[in-house]
Amino acid sequence: MADFKARKLAFESDAALQQKLQTLEENRAYITYRPEIRALQQEILMTDTIYQYKIAENDVQMSLSDLAKAISGVISDAIVVDENLPLKKGGHHGHHH
Repeated sequence: MADFKARKLAFESDAALQQKLQTLEENRAYITYRPEIRALQQEILMTDTIYQYKIAENDVQMSLSDLAKAISGVISDAIVVDENLPLKKGGHHGHHH
């Protein structure tokens, strides 16, 4: 959790990144028609700050999922916990129906 808090603070205090995010949000409706907005979105997604923040966020979510599974396992092994971890392969989100 401490790593997540540090990564979140880094994300929130990166003024240049926040400005780019604001520009993207203000122009989101035009992303289909404006290649420079799509390029900005890709640039934002590729920044190390975003990458580290998403990894830390995923780690916290994994810890919470493990905790939920431990709690549900005490009640019944039949309880299924949807982990919803975007960076984890498998699970029901990894299957195509």
